[in-house]
Amino acid sequence: MEVFILSRNDSHGVFQWDLFMQEPTTVKTLTNSSFHYHYYNLFNYIYSIFQFENFPDEWDENYFKNVLFNRGFIIAGDCGRYGVLALSGSYNGVNVYGDPTNWSISNAAFHKTYRGKLNENGVIIYFNHFDHHYYNFIPLVYRYAEMLANVEGSLNVTVMNSRVSYIFHAKNKAQAKTYEKIYDDVSKGKPFVVLNENKDLDNITPAEFFDVKNSFVGKELIEVRRNIVNMFLTEIGINTNATEKRERMIIDEVNANNAETKANISLYLKNINHCLEKLYIFGEKYSNIRCVFNPDLEFSYDENNESGDMNE
Repeated sequence: MEVFILSRNDSHGVFQWDLFMQEPTTVKTLTNSSFHYHYYNLFNYIYSIFQFENFPDEWDENYFKNVLFNRGFIIAGDCGRYGVLALSGSYNGVNVYGDPTNWSISNAAFHKTYRGKLNENGVIIYFNHFDHHYYNFIPLVYRYAEMLANVEGSLNVTVMNSRVSYIFHAKNKAQAKTYEKIYDDVSKGKPFVVLNENKDLDNITPAEFFDVKNSFVGKELIEVRRNIVNMFLTEIGINTNATEKRERMIIDEVNANNAETKANISLYLKNINHCLEKLYIFGEKYSNIRCVFNPDLEFSYDENNESGDMNE
């Protein structure tokens, strides 16, 4: 019999990735500084596109977004003397449609765990509900952060290789050490390097010229990086038509991008606002909360614009 242990410290879904994201043994996920930089930077893109109107002062909006988009859902419940709070919680029970019926919130600041019935004294707020699961943005961000880290790794290699234009053939270890010393001196910026005066110049092993220009793919990699970022932005609802540098973009291509831009974000906004509407059970103060696409973004999704053009 197999036993799976779920750790409460598994904040990044490690269990899920190990179980479902099998990869070749020779390929390891990039967990370097570049990956983590893009991981958090891409999440910042997501946090920036969603804004909340009439958000309660006693709620922390940054915490709200962090829980909602990292866990996939957040619970707004009546927490007794603490009032109505939106916090990380859990759910249980099931109705005829397979959806949860009960909620619970535990917090280090509480003297007990608060529980209740969903849609009676608690509401579960989510943005993507599929097959009885509340999905988060971690798989999407992880995927693009890994691609961007791989591109930057390749870019670092091509930049480093561009500094080496010769390949030396050493006859022995001592000669190899001599060439290494020469390269060290040259790479440090010395304008003139002198060989040992006893060196037999007639017996110097020739070096082969390495065609740096034809092997340098930095521009191509930068373009790939930009395309990957644009792909991500399109998935979260930011129109990237205006950032394309191609001389010609036919109308069908523009419309296709507009449709892709609207596909996911319209669903996310609809789901979030559908959940927020249920907060009327807590009174008028909470009944007017609404999630909108950030109007300050230059190129954004416009839910009232069927053509998908940029907001003016």
